[in-house]
Amino acid sequence: MKERIRNFWRDPVNKFWLFGTLASLFFLSYGAFRLYRQDLNNTVALLLISIALISELIFLIAMIMNSFSDTKNDYLELFQKINRHIRYRYYLKKNKDKQYKGPSWKDDIFEKITDTNQRVDAYVKASIEFQQADFEAWKRKNIGINLDSRDHTITRSFLIICAAIVSFLLLLGLLTWLGFGSAKITELIENSKGTVLLGIFTTFIGSPVIFIVWLFRDKNNRVQIENARKDTNLKDFQKLSEWASGFHLPEIKQTTSNKTTRKTKKEDRESDETTHEEITSQEDFLPPYSSNSISRRQGAEALQASAIAQLEAFMLGKYGEQFMQPAFLLIHAIWESILQQQQEKFPIPYDFQDSLEKLHKNPIVSAVNKALLGAGGAHLWLFSDNLQGLNLTALDSYKTPLTSINLSGLEVRHIDFSFAVLWGSNLVATNLAGAHMKNSILRNTNMQKVTFLYSNLENADLSASNLQCADLSHANLRYANLSYIDMQSANFSHSKLENSNLSYSDIRGCDFSFANLSNTSFNKARIDRSTTFDQFASDIDIAFRTLENLLQQGAIWYDDPDYLVNLIKDSTLIDKARTDYIKRTQSEPEDDFIF
Repeated sequence: MKERIRNFWRDPVNKFWLFGTLASLFFLSYGAFRLYRQDLNNTVALLLISIALISELIFLIAMIMNSFSDTKNDYLELFQKINRHIRYRYYLKKNKDKQYKGPSWKDDIFEKITDTNQRVDAYVKASIEFQQADFEAWKRKNIGINLDSRDHTITRSFLIICAAIVSFLLLLGLLTWLGFGSAKITELIENSKGTVLLGIFTTFIGSPVIFIVWLFRDKNNRVQIENARKDTNLKDFQKLSEWASGFHLPEIKQTTSNKTTRKTKKEDRESDETTHEEITSQEDFLPPYSSNSISRRQGAEALQASAIAQLEAFMLGKYGEQFMQPAFLLIHAIWESILQQQQEKFPIPYDFQDSLEKLHKNPIVSAVNKALLGAGGAHLWLFSDNLQGLNLTALDSYKTPLTSINLSGLEVRHIDFSFAVLWGSNLVATNLAGAHMKNSILRNTNMQKVTFLYSNLENADLSASNLQCADLSHANLRYANLSYIDMQSANFSHSKLENSNLSYSDIRGCDFSFANLSNTSFNKARIDRSTTFDQFASDIDIAFRTLENLLQQGAIWYDDPDYLVNLIKDSTLIDKARTDYIKRTQSEPEDDFIF
């Protein structure tokens, strides 16, 4: 407190406003005193009081604004949080009968926006706000509340004091209603044969002391219970860590011994002969004869899978926040160790990918996969600082109860999702710059405004996804499946698209500047004048030749066909564009394009 007062006084701005406030207060007091003594003209005194009051208000407002200027962002963030939770409750109430309770692309507030980019911006902002509020609600539900915190202690004390005040007021009201005065109460106490009334008054008078004693005892008891709980959880965590890491599994034992034999030959010459023995033994626990029970080895593996599943609860913070990060790192270490062994067995990528189906049937692998992608991936937000460059190769969200993984707005740069299956996930505005996603499956995934800058998506399957306004510049997309994708206004500049498939995709407004498009399929892809191919700015004719080449490959011109006149040489392509344009304007929206 002293330090705060000292810092406040050292600030010349605060000192100025404080002196101004005190001066106005002095004139206010002086005017009121003279008005009371009536030794000054009343008009002058009232005028002096009015000026002093106005000055006092101005100085106080200025001092308060100056004092709270540093905390302005905190208050703005508080109001934003309140507004976010109001919209969150609105979406929950609106979509209470639906599985997904967040904002929908077809909501009225988004359909009213005609500009695609602005509509995407509004939808992404609303989605991220909903996910933030939903994640906060999830944390409160799963992590719990620290009952020993200072805020909760103050809150409980304040509520009990308020309850005591209310009880006192009720008692006064009851005594007044019954007409009990102090003299009558004294008479009742003196003439009373029992001690009931005296006990009531004694309890009431001693209630503050009783409350303080109870508060300290309650706090001590809670601390003791918390310490006992932490100790129990620590022992459970250590035991589960041993079981999850396979420390209890019987292993093959190999012992090596050296044996020296001394033999005596003729002529009394001795010679030493060394024998090297190597003994290998294996523990194998078989069930009794004609028994249907499992072996001890199989039971140990089942125990390992069960321990990993129980560690998931520790990772989600259900037994204390101090276990969350160690549990996550342990589960990830187990996963990385399993994948390294699998990659050593199958060094060829295609063989490794074929082996993953059988690998995920293993109960231990299935348990680790579920733990890393459980709860829809929401718990990954708790470890966002540890996700940079993390190896999550071959994770399969399709094997988890919740197939939709939500990483919207998360910073996961340089993460390794190679051979991963993230089918139907939510990656809106996720930063995946430098990510390794070779041979991954991202079908039917919402990736609006996702960042794939310098990412490796070679041979990845992104079909039927949403890539509006995505940043795929400098990305490796060779042999990638980009068919049936809405990728309007996406950035593919300097990307590698050799042998990729963009058939039936909407590439209007995309930027393919300096992109490698050799052997790329654009069959039935929608294209318009805002799609840029100016990879050779010095010779604009080459860009138009690229456009003509795409139309010859089967791309659909989704714009005014007269724009192509004098730009491309093939007149049949212009006639085809006119024919398609007439069909679109005179008929219902075609059903040959499906996202």
